[in-house]
Amino acid sequence: MVTWSRPSKSQPNHSGSHPPHPPQAGSSKPHPSVVVMLDDPQATHSSMVGAKATNLARLQRDGFTIPGGFCVTTTAYSIMTEDGDVGDLIQRLALVDPSDGDALAAHAAQLRDCISQRPLPTPLRRAIAAALEAAGTDRAYAVRSSATAEDRPYASFAGQHETILNVRGEQRLVEAIQTCMASLFTERAIRYRAQHQIPQDKVAMAVLVQQMIDPEAAGVAFSADPKSGNRHIAVIEAVLGLGQAQVSGTVTPDRMRVDRLREQIIDYVIGDQRVIVESRLQGGVQTAARERGHHLVHVLSDDQALTLTKMVGDVERVFGSPQDIEWALVDGRYAILQSRPITTLFPLPSPPPADNELHVYYSFGHKQAMPEAMPPLVLDVWQHLAVTPFGTARAGGRLYIDVTALLAGPVIRQWVLRGFGFSDKPPQAELVALLRHHDLAASTRAKLRDIEAVGLRPRNLMSIFRALLVSSTSGVAERERAWYDDYAAAAIARIRIHPDQLGRLRAVLAQLVTAGQDLVQRFYPFLAATIAQAWLPAMPRCRPRHRCLR
Repeated sequence: MVTWSRPSKSQPNHSGSHPPHPPQAGSSKPHPSVVVMLDDPQATHSSMVGAKATNLARLQRDGFTIPGGFCVTTTAYSIMTEDGDVGDLIQRLALVDPSDGDALAAHAAQLRDCISQRPLPTPLRRAIAAALEAAGTDRAYAVRSSATAEDRPYASFAGQHETILNVRGEQRLVEAIQTCMASLFTERAIRYRAQHQIPQDKVAMAVLVQQMIDPEAAGVAFSADPKSGNRHIAVIEAVLGLGQAQVSGTVTPDRMRVDRLREQIIDYVIGDQRVIVESRLQGGVQTAARERGHHLVHVLSDDQALTLTKMVGDVERVFGSPQDIEWALVDGRYAILQSRPITTLFPLPSPPPADNELHVYYSFGHKQAMPEAMPPLVLDVWQHLAVTPFGTARAGGRLYIDVTALLAGPVIRQWVLRGFGFSDKPPQAELVALLRHHDLAASTRAKLRDIEAVGLRPRNLMSIFRALLVSSTSGVAERERAWYDDYAAAAIARIRIHPDQLGRLRAVLAQLVTAGQDLVQRFYPFLAATIAQAWLPAMPRCRPRHRCLR
């Protein structure tokens, strides 16, 4: 058993420096059904070791530095909860109203007590003792919960289950394992499962036991900005010593944002870290004061932040989605303590932009007072109706219009912002803030698309001049109403010629596409004639000699 995992020669090294050569421990493996080593292929099965351990085992297999250890599996949890009292309490939990705080607190506390105070069955205790012997009885360990329902794309369970640091000795380790198993039934976790409609009796808890490390710095890193949703910006939070200082809220971490594309640090905000959390020799952790003035020093250098950002991107590529990562810096090398999906990001637009530039999308549904997600058929219809010269995209069951071209040029940008000021002030404020930090002038064909964005193409310009110079300005409303009536009658006739419903549906969709284009073409002469009808009569008349009469 390798107690401190490291990439092999055939695997990439993601830690940021050359790996050291740690001491090796024995290779004996305990009973596979209740305990598996982290480097065992079985450790990649989440039903056996939970989501947290599965993700770490996968990263270790791909060459990332993960503190070595073993997993007490969900089989062990089943053994601990098969007792009649515990099983009955779990079944009755479904009858407790999560909104009834007192009843839920009493039931959850009773469940946790039953699990944590129950004597460990002898076969399970022997398996844990064998795993500890293989990993090293003279070492300290971090004991972490690894539930089967956590770290999902839509439900992270962050901070809802127990983690116990710097555990020494077999008896303390057994107690920590039972505490982690019991934490499956914290009040927060029970409510969270109910909120996400996860049955309380369909989840299980494994426990991850890893070699304890004493880092120079630790923290979290997001491969995408959770606040803005920008997938090209990584966010890093860092504290000195153990990350427990950040988790407990004892200190404010240093926070930095890094442009992943340009490999540049956007900003670095120093936190308030007057204390540090560190391991105690006898076990557990302690809080110690830092020397005066040291809390103003950067936790990470620029090079360290960029190295961490690259590793975060590598982790994201392994899982195929933006990740929330817990990390630790030990002897200049990065180790990963946890990786889970970021659950707060809004889906990316589909289809994605063809270029690699920043794009801005405006919600079509919000503008139409329809903020809710649409059924697929309704979304199809609106996408056919929303004909624009600069493209649409879907995200989260909603339709969005790509307004990047409208914001790329300085002239039209001002028109757009003023228009939002009259019709939709919240987006105006967001756009102003975005444009303060991002220059959209580099967008593909920005100048040409500035002109095309509002439909001012040569054909439309000719229709405007024709309306002003040729068409009569009298009876604009009546003429347009008649045109729309004739257009609608012709469209209905083209649909009704199909005898079957499928043919009519296809004809409707085809008419939606052409109708949008035809109405855009009709809009400009109608607008020109309307303006002419209102303004031309008020303009001064001129004699042939071009002298105006008053």
